Amino acid sequence: MKFYKVTCITDVELGRPWFYSDRPSRAFGNRLFLIPDDASDAFKRGDDETRFRLLAAVSDPRHDLADLEACVLETCREWEVRGAVRVYAIENSTYRECFGEFTTANRDARKLSQALGAHEFCALLQEVRCVSEEAIAPMPCDRTEPNRYSQCLAEELKRMGPARHEETGKREAAAPSTQPFLPAHYLIEGMNVHEYGPALDRLLSALAEVGRVPSACALTFDLDRVHGGERRHNSDEYFLSCMNDALVESLEGMALVIRYGTFDEGDAFAGYPYQLLTRLLDALARHPHAVQTVVVIPQGADALKQRIQSRFAVPWVELRRDAAPIAQDMDAAEVRAALEMRARDEGLAPDDQMAALVDERLADRTFSDVRTLYEEWRRDKLTREQFPSYGPVVKQSLARRQAKSASALERLNALVGLKDVKQHIADILARVRMNRELALAGLPARPFSMHMAFLGEPGTGKTEVARLYADILREQRVLREGRLVVRSGASLFNVDETFKAARGSVLLIDEAYSLLGYDDTVASLIANMENYRDEVVVILAGYEADMERLFRTNPGFRSRVGFHLHFPSYSAAEKLEIFQLMAQRARLTVPPETLARVRDLLARGGKRDDEGNARFVRKLFEDACGRQQTRLARNTPAEGYTEETLSLLLPDDVGTVAARPAKSAREELDELIGLGPVKELVAGRIALMQAQKARRDAGIDAPFIPLHLAFKGNPGTGKTEVARLIGRILKEEGILSVGDFYECGRQDLVAGFVGGTAPKVEALFQRAKGSVIFIDEAYALNDGQHGGYGEEAITTIIDQMEKLREDVVVIFAGYTQEIDELFAANPGFASRVRTHVEFPDYGVDELVSVLHLMARKQGFTLAQGVDERVRELLERAVGQPSFGNARFVRNLLEEALIAQAGRLAAEATGACVAVGDLSADRLTTLVPEDFTWIGLDQASSGPRPIGFLAA
Repeated sequence: MKFYKVTCITDVELGRPWFYSDRPSRAFGNRLFLIPDDASDAFKRGDDETRFRLLAAVSDPRHDLADLEACVLETCREWEVRGAVRVYAIENSTYRECFGEFTTANRDARKLSQALGAHEFCALLQEVRCVSEEAIAPMPCDRTEPNRYSQCLAEELKRMGPARHEETGKREAAAPSTQPFLPAHYLIEGMNVHEYGPALDRLLSALAEVGRVPSACALTFDLDRVHGGERRHNSDEYFLSCMNDALVESLEGMALVIRYGTFDEGDAFAGYPYQLLTRLLDALARHPHAVQTVVVIPQGADALKQRIQSRFAVPWVELRRDAAPIAQDMDAAEVRAALEMRARDEGLAPDDQMAALVDERLADRTFSDVRTLYEEWRRDKLTREQFPSYGPVVKQSLARRQAKSASALERLNALVGLKDVKQHIADILARVRMNRELALAGLPARPFSMHMAFLGEPGTGKTEVARLYADILREQRVLREGRLVVRSGASLFNVDETFKAARGSVLLIDEAYSLLGYDDTVASLIANMENYRDEVVVILAGYEADMERLFRTNPGFRSRVGFHLHFPSYSAAEKLEIFQLMAQRARLTVPPETLARVRDLLARGGKRDDEGNARFVRKLFEDACGRQQTRLARNTPAEGYTEETLSLLLPDDVGTVAARPAKSAREELDELIGLGPVKELVAGRIALMQAQKARRDAGIDAPFIPLHLAFKGNPGTGKTEVARLIGRILKEEGILSVGDFYECGRQDLVAGFVGGTAPKVEALFQRAKGSVIFIDEAYALNDGQHGGYGEEAITTIIDQMEKLREDVVVIFAGYTQEIDELFAANPGFASRVRTHVEFPDYGVDELVSVLHLMARKQGFTLAQGVDERVRELLERAVGQPSFGNARFVRNLLEEALIAQAGRLAAEATGACVAVGDLSADRLTTLVPEDFTWIGLDQASSGPRPIGFLAA
């Protein structure tokens, strides 16, 4: 189909409108449609003449213009246009220029559609969201403007050239019924219209010139806009049905540009845009010489290209972006020659700065793309010549870029610790440089996987190193953008979309071990790591043991992860250095006494996962800043706020100062009845840990010596109480950071299913970092079953004791013989628990003292005669197998309180008063009669049942 604007002249003055009312139209079968043009510029009266215009649509784009002129004159006579009418000009036009948008209110468009049978064509033009129409502008054929497709385009124009005039002559001599012939169609790779647009315009102009696009009109059908547009189910079905032979026949003589593929993932066969594409290609395939077709697809979409070429099986000319000249293929003279040629093409004169720039860039190996180098020289030259006042701005910008290029690697090397990590990255960069040297020498590069695993505890610098590594790879021109795209393995994400978003950058997947169990996600991750290995560097981060389990889930992981970088936990000295760096950046003054306070907190053993390493230091620093600001806000200095006052960090600003109890844990330990050898041994071990802590505070390298203990003895000898006090002592005296007390037994360590025990034990140790784990009746784990739950628990405990030797104190408690048998069952115990503490049974006098201590703590006093009564009961119980030592005394006291309550109730009843009216002395005094024999079974078996006994 082809559209014209036909200007006519009559030798008389006509009124306006020059046609009779109701705007006539004229159809010549289904080959020609005419209608008056009522635009403001379509009618002009002059001296003794009038110009007016008609709009024409012809179904055959090769329609004879003489026949069109005759039909126009015949129509003017039919419409009774006065005077001698002649055709003045016939201009090519487009549908929308002539008839506007196709809507239900546009009667002209509907008349055209009915007259020429162009219902499908008008439906297509109605989709303004995805269909555009432009007249093909003629371009001079002797010179082609430089564009990204110049090489392929020049080859195609050369193919057209020799036959151009011959084809044109044949077209003019041929009869209107001559069948058209198109030798090829076109496929352009690249979706950036700013890049392919100039090449497309030149191509269409040449095609129109040689007669392959006789309508000189191009229709662009952007199927990617259909993908993002609003779906309307009824109209969508109708629009899909319009992709048929009738549409192709209406498009005959036009150029049809189809854009598709931005959202095609290779599996979009049921998608609506793909259905439109395939229907249209099938219709075009049935009329291969009707419409000059140009399909634009993404670069590298080879599978899509094959689908299109298979569906529309005609010769295709592929237009690809020019390969940029690369320095590896050229010496300095060739680079300068290429730049000089490009400069002259653009009318710029080469200068000495060009040669100096080439020498500089070849010397430092900082470029490979000659086009990029040319743009750098061009910008500098035009700035110097046309905008010299911006010269300093350009130099400053370049200096900043160069400074940043140097600073990323410098910032990495300035990080505290991480010696091995820095060395690994330096080795990787060395390999990158050597591959460039190989290329410059004409030798093949030796590719390697740059994907990494960052293994270590939280707060060891993994994210910060990943961010710096991304900057380094951008500055070394390994990656185009060098952004850091972060995803968490704990939150499922679309792997394909993530890799697209991370093109040219580094993708950090934190807590990657959380992908365990999601086999499809892992498989997709591995596939994308391979497919995007030249565009995306993947870093998988997490705990070493958990990451190892992840790698074992799929054998493809290890071959794709080129480097495993281990991030060790920071030492106390390194943490202190980090704190000082933070203070320096914040311009805070940290005096020696404050630094000592920081050193004390950082040198303590054990940190929870959320308090570990640099993350803990940052929290400590931020809290210190907060306390300093709160202190200053509450106590405004008399002289006002000065720079010195605002920047000074005091010891009280650092760390929380917990309210001290009335007695310290060490004082409470000393007050315990008996246990002389126990106190002496425990005090010695704690003194050793204090000495090591003092050495670390002084900057001396002193390892953390674990204080794992075995408490052996009968029940009630004070093992649990001493263990609890040890946790408090280690906390109060700055040896452990937390000092909590985790009491557990077999039921807390052993799971009820295979494979559940180890994670349960590991979880307990992770919670107990910086604290004490007390395993009571630990011998219960030794169940004698090889491969059983108990053995699994023992193996895991030993493993965790070694891994967290500086973070957790473990105390095993139980009968002497049974604990010895437990330790004999696994040789790993001997090297890890070297201090065994024997808790002897209490003597009678000691137990009487224990009773006095227990009663005093509860606010009771013992009347005269109680000691003798209790001594009798104890002498009766001591030495028997089930005797519970202090536990027996505690139960004895509890029974005495029950007996006292009954006695007081009877006394109050006899005196006709309430129990509350009795004197305080009587309410808090225990007498000999309150203490009775309770039996060893009752005294040692724990809580008694509550209820009624059968008669």
